[in-house]
Order: sequence, then C-alpha cells, then structure tokens
Amino acid sequence: MNLRNFILGLFAVILPLVVYASSDILPIGDSFPELKSYAVTDRMENLMPLLDGETIRFSGFKPDRNITMFEYEVPDTIWIKERPKKNPKEGKHYTLRHKYRGVTVEEGIYYKSTKEVTPVIELVGSLFLVTSIDKIGESGYYTKPSFNVHLTNTATGERIIWYIRPGSTSYDNDEYIIHLVGLNERLGLKGKTLYSATKGGYGESKYTNVNKHICTGTDAVIDCTSYSPKFKIIFTTIDDNNREKIQILPLSSPSSYSSSVIWFDESQADIALESNKIYEIDYTINLYTPTENFPFSFKSILGSVSDSYSTKVGQKISPSRYGSDELSPYDYIKDGTVFFIGDRIKVRGTDYYKGVLDGKAFYIPADKVYLPQESNLKLDSLMNSSQAVRDEFFEFAKALSYYTNYQKLEKSLNTIKGFSSKGISIPNWGVYDMSEYTDGTGIRFTFHNPTNKTIKYVNIGFVGYNAVDDRVGKAMTKKCIGPIEPDETASYDFEYAWFTDIVDYAKISSLSVQYMDGTTKVVSNPSSVVWSDEVHNGLNSRLEKFNSKLINSDE
Repeated sequence: MNLRNFILGLFAVILPLVVYASSDILPIGDSFPELKSYAVTDRMENLMPLLDGETIRFSGFKPDRNITMFEYEVPDTIWIKERPKKNPKEGKHYTLRHKYRGVTVEEGIYYKSTKEVTPVIELVGSLFLVTSIDKIGESGYYTKPSFNVHLTNTATGERIIWYIRPGSTSYDNDEYIIHLVGLNERLGLKGKTLYSATKGGYGESKYTNVNKHICTGTDAVIDCTSYSPKFKIIFTTIDDNNREKIQILPLSSPSSYSSSVIWFDESQADIALESNKIYEIDYTINLYTPTENFPFSFKSILGSVSDSYSTKVGQKISPSRYGSDELSPYDYIKDGTVFFIGDRIKVRGTDYYKGVLDGKAFYIPADKVYLPQESNLKLDSLMNSSQAVRDEFFEFAKALSYYTNYQKLEKSLNTIKGFSSKGISIPNWGVYDMSEYTDGTGIRFTFHNPTNKTIKYVNIGFVGYNAVDDRVGKAMTKKCIGPIEPDETASYDFEYAWFTDIVDYAKISSLSVQYMDGTTKVVSNPSSVVWSDEVHNGLNSRLEKFNSKLINSDE
C-alpha cells in the first residue's frame, strides 16, 4: 500500500478526532546523628563518651616508642629471689611492676637513668573493655581536664589505668590510634552496597561521578596521631573494576558553597542517577503503529498551550546547575495552539507531557497545558494503563500528528496549484518603515509562478493608507522584471515608495503578468491570489528546529 492511499484510508477514521517529578539524598553519615558532634570536635574531653563502656584496641604507636601511660590498678609483683615464708621486703625479695607489662629501660646519653615503660608490642592486638572513666580537673578556654580510664584486658582479665593528660593526646606525646571495636560492629556497613557521588556547590541539584562500591570493612577510630584528636569512620571499598580503596565517611554536613563527595546506600542510588539523567524524546514516526491493543476506545488526547504569549518546548530534558531542568534544542509554541498528547512523565519532580505537533515530538511542562475535561478523563485512563500501552499510544500520537500535517500540506499544495488558472500567486507582501532616522516607507512583494510557462514581467499597482484608512499619495505601478521559472519564486523590494512614515498598510489595486511566450494574464481580483495563513501553516512546521524521522514507510 502506498503512503497516500494509507493516509487517505486512515484519515477518514481520525478526521472526527482532529475536528473535534529534586528530592535530595540522605547521606550515610546522617544515619548516625549521634556521631556528628564527635566528628567536629578536636578536644579529647568531648570524645570521652565514645569510650565509656566500649571495647577498644590500640595501634599506630611508633615502633621505637616505649609507652608510659598505662599502669596496673594493683602493681604486679616480680620476685627477685625465692619468696621467704615471712616478711618479704621490696627491693630485697621483690620489685613492683607499675606499668602494664612493664620493663626497665635505660635513657640518656651522658646522664643515664632508668625508666619503667610498656613495650609497644604488649599493646598491639589486645582488646580492652573500658569499665569506668574518672575526670580530673575542670575544662575551660585555656585548660583541659585529665582522665583516668580504667581498662580490663578481655583475654587475661588484667585491670589497668590509662592516663590521659592535658596538653597533648597522650602523657608524653605518644602517637596512637584508638579503635572502637564495639561501635565498629554496630555500624553494620560491612558487606553492604554503597554509592559515592559528587554533589555540586551552592544551588546545584546534580549528583555527578556516581559510582557503586561494596564495603569490605569498617573501622571507627579516635586518631591521636596529631596534636588534636579526631574521630573518624574509616571503611574499605571495592568498586565495579575490582579496585580497592580506603575511604573516610563524611559525618559533618557538607558545605553548600562547594562541591563535595557524599556516600549513601543503595536505596538512594536512583535519586543520584536520576539527578543527572538526560531524557531525549523519541522523534521517529512509525506509520503502521497498531491500535488494537489499547484497553480504551479513544485514539487521541488533545491539549492546548495555556500561556500568556508562548511556551518553551524541547526534545531533550537535561539537568541544569540550579534545579530547573533545561529544554534543548528548544522552540516556542504560541498560546492556544492545539497538539496531541502521547504520555506524561515526571522528571525530577516536574510533570511533562510528551506532545506532538506537525509530526514533531517534544516535551512540554504540564503546567503550561490546558486540558478540557474530556482530555483529562482520557489521560487518567492512559496513565492507569501499563507502560507498554502508554508507549504504543505515544507512537500512535506521532503517526496521527504526521497524518494530519500531511493532509494540511496536501491541501496547501492543492491551493497553490489552483492559482495556475490565475497565472500567478503572492506568498508574501507588505510595507515596512525604511529607517528611524529618515521619513520613508518601502514595500516588497514575493511572487510564485504556479504555471508551466516562464514569467517575463509582473506589473503590480498599489495604494498606501494611513492608520485611519485615508489614502496616502497617488496609486503607483511597478514593473517587476523576471524571469520567474515555473514553480519558482522571486522577491522585489521597492525602497522609499513613499517619502513619509505615515503609511500603515497598502492595497493591491492591479496585477498583470506577461510571459516569455508573449501572452499576458490580468488578475481581476489581486487579493484572491495572496496566500492565506492556512496555506502557510500547511507548508511550514511550527517547530522548524526539531528533528523528525519517518520509519517503516514506502514513501
């Protein structure tokens, strides 16, 4: 079946019809609000609640450093000699070991002294339960309190006191890391699928660089390797490319003025991916779209532009920097223009219709569209259908719009061909102001040759009128020199036809044509050969900037 017969057959069916969603992401850090205050402090006294009742372990000591800040609650007795039956004496029979698993070391280069210390090896790997914390002294702007933290070795039952003194992170400026074993287990992040993304700065609504990771381990720590202690949640991830990386979980709120990396769980991934998604309309037209699968009787939904002047529409919806989506490439549709609606979608909180006009598909904001009650009811039925039905309906809307536009085009072409009996037609003509600096009005004409003969001359007469319909000057006649070949157009511009600015419009008073074969044609009613708006609309798409592609056609 050829295209013309197919259109004519279907158009008989459709003619009566023609006549007639930036939510935001909750970062993982926000899942632990009780930890946020610890992430922004640099004072050990503010971190002590993290230790109370916690199981901890230590690491990060320098290997050559001997530790002096751990002592037994009850000193350990080291026997020098065999224990006597009565009255053993300190220094003679035994010594007291005050430091946790302490040893005596010699210090100094010129002046030697001995000192009891705890070897680093004795601390690494052991687990301790914090049984109680004693605060010593008061805090102020210039002062920091001391703490005696009572620990129990969970494996041996040894009871010790950990001395935390003001002025540094430890008694003698040792560097170390406190691992909060119990808190780490309570986080529950290990084995979970996590996502990272970059959130833009002030006003940004997009999440970029969205990446998927598997959390292979976590470590909640108080890092005392610098002058000020810092609470951190460190976790290890593997991405889709099997690359392992150590990350620090942001617990404080990111700055709204600069971009930052945020972490979130799998339930938030769609928000991040959606925020950066580009929607492109399918502008292909399948002329043989079936309709028998529609669960409703109607075949079209009509809407109209409802705006003061015109509405911006586009074939692509892209996320912008500041929240409102951008339409591109874009064009404008005048207020009151009727078009076909094929579907409705929500993009980042905003509803859009998939519209079709002159066979061109586009997105249009739903709040810029007026739907009569009948169309609203049809749209409700469409939106309650499956996505497969909605997609098919949109395909049919594109075909339907193409058919109606084809009919308008054919009607306009037939009208233009009908001018052949008149010998000539005028697509456009009118007066215009020559310049804001001079007094003068010009006039221009565009002629179309609808005959199979070549036009040699066009003689046209016209009269100018002012805004109150009074004649300005005398009637004028101009000779327009061809040639104008069959089915071709030619334009003629007559500058300063009137040496005044008061000409508001003109009327064509006479029109005659002389052809190259010597014959002539006089048009008795010149206004009858001027193209109407309907003819122009049938020839020109109102969305010239948009793409359209015909598929499955034998045309």
